[in-house]
Amino acid sequence: MNKSIAVIWWGMLIATVAAVVPIAVTLLSRALGAAKQIEKYTAEALEGGVKIAGNTVNVAALKDTISVAPALLSAAGSLEQHTAAIASALTPTAPTAPAKKPRKGTGNGRAAAEEIQP
Repeated sequence: MNKSIAVIWWGMLIATVAAVVPIAVTLLSRALGAAKQIEKYTAEALEGGVKIAGNTVNVAALKDTISVAPALLSAAGSLEQHTAAIASALTPTAPTAPAKKPRKGTGNGRAAAEEIQP
């Protein structure tokens, strides 16, 4: 091998080891750090998603309730009618009392002077 070619080859090898390898290691360590942050944020997002899913489980039950609501309302109306019928059947009819004579006064809620007892 020619001596000048060997010197060039060793020079390029030293330059590669001195410059390219540290740059590659730096870029790889940055990529590793970014990957770890992505993994951490993904775990946080997953945890939040699980909590959201747990809180929205009741939505399906609410949809079922909404679909049954008209039947519940008609049943409640029927119960109200039957309750009113039972209440009217159970209350005794009292004879009507004669109408009271109106008091003397102005009719404005204040007692007249002759109505006040000393």
